[in-house]
Amino acid sequence: MLKFIKQPFSLEGKVLLINAISPGHVPTFALDRLIVLNGFDRVAYFQSDYLEPSVGYLPSDIEEGALGLPAELYVSGDVCILQFRSTLRFGRKKAFAK
Repeated sequence: MLKFIKQPFSLEGKVLLINAISPGHVPTFALDRLIVLNGFDRVAYFQSDYLEPSVGYLPSDIEEGALGLPAELYVSGDVCILQFRSTLRFGRKKAFAK
């Protein structure tokens, strides 16, 4: 479920980019670079019981001193990025996909 930090809006008609959590976190770093270089705004976070709870500092070039959550939504124009920073809980992948 999306919890909006800023004014709620419709995602209809927007392009959605989602990273894959993998060893080395290369997809996460790649989307972080897109967020920074294209001026994306953090507008919401994705709350789910299927994600491992976590919190950590965001890269300083995204938002200095801000804490990142397991999954966050960034928007710029017609492009949205759902940035996963945490893995899915063990045994919950199929349920999450549904």
